[in-house]
Amino acid sequence: MRRRLARVSYKVVLAVTVIGALAGITACDTSLLNDAVDNFKVVIGLEPINTTSTVLVTDAKTGELIESDVYVLFEGQDADAVIDTYSDPLQGDIVSDGILNFGIQNAITPSVDAPARITLSAQAPGYLPIRKTISIEEVGANAFTLKMIRENNRPEGVIISSSTEGSTDASGAVTVPIKATASSANSVFGVELDVQQGVIARDEEGNPLSGNLSTKVTYYDPSDPQAMASVPADLTNENGENVLALGVINLEMANEQGQQAASLSTSDSGKIEFRFKVDPDAYNIDFESAELGLYNHSGAASKRAKQFRRSRYEIEIINGNVFIAVWDGAIDVLIRGSSSSNDIQLGDYQLKKTPQPIILGMDNSRCTNTFQVNRNGNTGPLSVEVSTMGQNREFTISGDSNSYEIQGLNDGAEYTYTVTPASGIPTSVTETFSCNAPQTQVSLPAPSPTLITAEVQVNLQCQNSTESVAVTNIPGSSVSYRKSDAEAGTSWKVVNDLSWDFDEANNALTGGSFTVLWVEQGAEYTFKITYDGKMYRRDIIIDDRVVVYEEIITDGICQ
Repeated sequence: MRRRLARVSYKVVLAVTVIGALAGITACDTSLLNDAVDNFKVVIGLEPINTTSTVLVTDAKTGELIESDVYVLFEGQDADAVIDTYSDPLQGDIVSDGILNFGIQNAITPSVDAPARITLSAQAPGYLPIRKTISIEEVGANAFTLKMIRENNRPEGVIISSSTEGSTDASGAVTVPIKATASSANSVFGVELDVQQGVIARDEEGNPLSGNLSTKVTYYDPSDPQAMASVPADLTNENGENVLALGVINLEMANEQGQQAASLSTSDSGKIEFRFKVDPDAYNIDFESAELGLYNHSGAASKRAKQFRRSRYEIEIINGNVFIAVWDGAIDVLIRGSSSSNDIQLGDYQLKKTPQPIILGMDNSRCTNTFQVNRNGNTGPLSVEVSTMGQNREFTISGDSNSYEIQGLNDGAEYTYTVTPASGIPTSVTETFSCNAPQTQVSLPAPSPTLITAEVQVNLQCQNSTESVAVTNIPGSSVSYRKSDAEAGTSWKVVNDLSWDFDEANNALTGGSFTVLWVEQGAEYTFKITYDGKMYRRDIIIDDRVVVYEEIITDGICQ
């Protein structure tokens, strides 16, 4: 179930239909008028939404949908264009079934060259907060995945450590250095933090923190693809270009009174030192010639990373350790975000300002890779994952295309490309990327002859048999499906051709239809229809190439 941020303001056309002949009504004969009133029916005409998105909110470790409350804010470049089923602006949402649906105003026509970018800022009890940007590149139905980390069941490469070293005076100046460490299981990758005397700790209002401090470090191991896929921020530089991460950390710092630090400011007498331990050979890149940068995302307002200028920090590489010292008094290391989330309440939940990742990134030569797929009969959209040391990216190749321009790949880095067609069988290719030969080809195996493509028709009936579905359309709705006996973590597929049928003669929405690709004939599949905070689940056996089933609607669109 999904609960919307604000009460619906129906910006719709009301089609009022009186069933019965009114022409014969006269002042002397009121029986026809009484019949007309008894049969009065209001049909809500909902505007079509040309571009919609379905976001599967999943647990980063298990891959399963998170079926508890997740609180999502829409931020970033095109946040003002986000709308709900009724074409009303949608600032935020509460998702309780793991499936988030929203639309984009029809005035925006997204494309590969001019995508609509929405930053999803998500929080949930028991999970680490995340802020990720999705890029909507085509009109129609789009599908994405947002992976959240459960704090007590994390991917192996997400390490959390705590420290009580450090204290500050009444001015917020560090008097006892703050020290904290975190490292991977094999100790090849890690980070050491040293906040020296004189650095000023302040909260979000600019007030100093004083007293004994506790520090929590969350470290994301760049060698773990799961950790990189769930980093709670976009791995980009100050120009929005992708970088390879040598390490990513979140800091949380508070005094004994619970006052949270929002920033650390260096001074002439105090430095902040980050010592990232890495394995240079793992990157297949010459560190001495690479451009390294320390990036501190400044929140939803800018969407892009803020880079400390080269003159304000120094980098040394000693035996595989990347040592960074930041010393300029004008620099604030952001610990907690500057987004508007602090002023938003979703339901009974007050959103908190989220930790801001600090990213050590490698910024060497980048090029665009022309990625081509030999489908070999695999129709429908293709899910593609591109991973390398310090980076994990996902995108979708639409059903009418065989290629994709992957921007910002690093020259000399080794990438693994994994393509998953609708049949669900992934194919992977690993190769070293070269700007001199920027092209990768992947050939998919043909779909199994035991799989079929089927059309599913769903008939809508109201729980009260005297009622019917009184809307002309359900824009922004979605259908997700997978085999009913699928192993835990199996991805849900999202239908991209859902359409609804309105019966004008009877003034009712009677049903809809969609295509399911490469399913097993005779097997049972679970279907989830979601719209406007409602979710209808049904287990259906795909027994033929045309399947018909009935869904009983129990919510307010029946009249």
